[in-house]
Amino acid sequence: KQFVNFQQSIIILFIVFITAGLLNIGVINFLPYKNYYYYAIALVQLFAFIYSRILFRWAIVCTVILIIECNITWLWIDRVAENLLPMLNTNLIAASIVSLSAVFLLERSLRKLFLQALLINLQKKDIKEAQQLFNLQKHNLEAANVNLRSLIALDALTGIANRRSLDETLQSEWLRALRNGNPISFMMMDIDHFKQYNDTYGHQAGDECLKKVGGVFKGFARRPGDLSAR
Repeated sequence: KQFVNFQQSIIILFIVFITAGLLNIGVINFLPYKNYYYYAIALVQLFAFIYSRILFRWAIVCTVILIIECNITWLWIDRVAENLLPMLNTNLIAASIVSLSAVFLLERSLRKLFLQALLINLQKKDIKEAQQLFNLQKHNLEAANVNLRSLIALDALTGIANRRSLDETLQSEWLRALRNGNPISFMMMDIDHFKQYNDTYGHQAGDECLKKVGGVFKGFARRPGDLSAR
């Protein structure tokens, strides 16, 4: 903000200096040439305000300074004719109104473009965050589905397929065997004296026994069509 204020002050000093130069040239010249320089101040003000990109509030300050500067020169230094003074002021005020209007419209357009760019950036940011959230939710949903399928298909204790998975796989493999005319093998196994072992050493030891036996069965079912289940 301090840099902007310093920049605007430099622009005002530059415009005031150029105006002082034109006033000085007008003072030392004779009629009608001096009037040409006085009228040129309006053009200088218009072009300077537009091309310098001066802010509207600073343009008002600069306009007041220019009007005071010009009238001091015309009244007390050059002592222009009374019938010429209203014409010079009318020209200066009209140029000031046009210049200030141009500065106001330009500044408003720049502010509008800035707000539009800011809004677009915010919308892009919101879209990006929404996309990231969607991807995260999608990833979490896919992970949850994988876990759910695993919970549905596997026996929680032994880690091999459960009865539900066995029924589905058996039906699928049976239909494939019928289509291709290939044989299918199905083996059922039991652990001898497991009840006695479980009653003697406790349920925890029995669970460990089932896990180890399930691991053995799982180790044999290594081909794509093989399945071990409890």
